[in-house]
Amino acid sequence: MKQYWSLYENATTFWLNIAQSSLDTHTTLTHRLPMIAGLTPAPSQEMDRMVTEKVKAVSQGMMDASWMLGSEMMKAAFDQPTMTSFAKASLAIAEAGMAPGQRTVKSNAKRLSKSKRS
Repeated sequence: MKQYWSLYENATTFWLNIAQSSLDTHTTLTHRLPMIAGLTPAPSQEMDRMVTEKVKAVSQGMMDASWMLGSEMMKAAFDQPTMTSFAKASLAIAEAGMAPGQRTVKSNAKRLSKSKRS
C-alpha cells in the first residue's frame, strides 16, 4: 500500500508541475506575442532568445530523458520490477524530459513579468 501512495504523490507532483508550466507559458506568451506581432518593439536579443532557448531545452530534455531511461532499465534488470515501479519509472522519465522546458518557461515568465513592471 505504501508503494501505491508513493506513486500517487509522484503523479500528483507531475500534474501540478504541468499545471504550473501551463500558467508560466500563458504569462510568457502574453508578453511575447505582441513582440512577434510587431505591436511592441522587441530587443533583438529577445527574438534570438525565443529560438535558442527552445532548442537548448528540447536537446537537454531528450538527453535527460534518455539517461533516466537507461537508469530505470538498469534498475529493472537488477530488481524485481512491479507494476508500480514501471509506473514510477514512466513518470521519472517524463519528468526528466520535461524539466528543462519547464525551468525555461518559468524563468521567462519571471523575467518578462519583472521587466514589464519596471
